[in-house]
Amino acid sequence: MQNWFMQFGNKIGVLSVASYSERNTYYAPT
Repeated sequence: MQNWFMQFGNKIGVLSVASYSERNTYYAPT
């Protein structure tokens, strides 16, 4: 169960980072 939870958290973290990066580049004045 702990391993599954860690994997789930890892997925969420990756998704959050990707979403944040996408948003950052989208709103970045280039």
